[in-house]
Amino acid sequence: MGTGSEFLISELRTARQARGLTQGEFAKLINYSDTHVSGVECKQRPVTADYVKAVDNALRTGGVYLRFYERLGAPQWLQNWIEYEQQATVLRWFEPAWVPAVLQVESYARLTLASELLQPEELDRLVAARLARRAVLDRVPSPMLTVLLDQYAIERVSDAQHKAMEEQMWHLIQMAARPNVQIQIVPSRLGIYGGLGGNFVLADLSDARRLACVDNQLLAQVSDRAEDIGTLEQRWVRIASEALPRPESLDLIKRAAERWS
Repeated sequence: MGTGSEFLISELRTARQARGLTQGEFAKLINYSDTHVSGVECKQRPVTADYVKAVDNALRTGGVYLRFYERLGAPQWLQNWIEYEQQATVLRWFEPAWVPAVLQVESYARLTLASELLQPEELDRLVAARLARRAVLDRVPSPMLTVLLDQYAIERVSDAQHKAMEEQMWHLIQMAARPNVQIQIVPSRLGIYGGLGGNFVLADLSDARRLACVDNQLLAQVSDRAEDIGTLEQRWVRIASEALPRPESLDLIKRAAERWS
């Protein structure tokens, strides 16, 4: 969990204690269970926008905690998923267009946001938030990350983007050397296939829960519904069956890096 989230949790705990409330009393005040409050304060459950709003309303803060929450770095719609992502023991990530956020280098991250017409300060904030997500792979114990990446994601580049793509490709090769990171390329010769409908991530958490995240141009949808998980599990198996083996995938990434150098 990032330092911003840790600070927010610490402040929420301090606010409760300053009012002389036990976790059980605080839970009743904000209409949550005492186990939920305990889980948040012990960093076993993610702090969410709804939880922070409930605290603000109960303590009549004028929304101060929600404003802090919204400024942690990532857009609000992505915050909930990032908290789960940081707690995952296994991540299975399919991407038809982008290198996954947890594997991006700064220059590539800036390219993905360049068309958003952002102010420089806002761009810097979003890039920093995205790069902070990479820390999950340095966690001890580290999660197992398996990536299925469409070949076009490593080949779609303009002349002005060669340097950033070269840096990104070598970073993928470096990360793939880790025992907890596996990257496989879905070859372009496959043509049209089910994965072109959009990216998705499947996460196994330490408490045995399994979650899925599907995002689009506007928001991310996080689901723990068995039906949704089952649908994406089947899609993952079908896409993985068509992906290149790891050695061939890394060779393809290396050739892309050399092409852009």
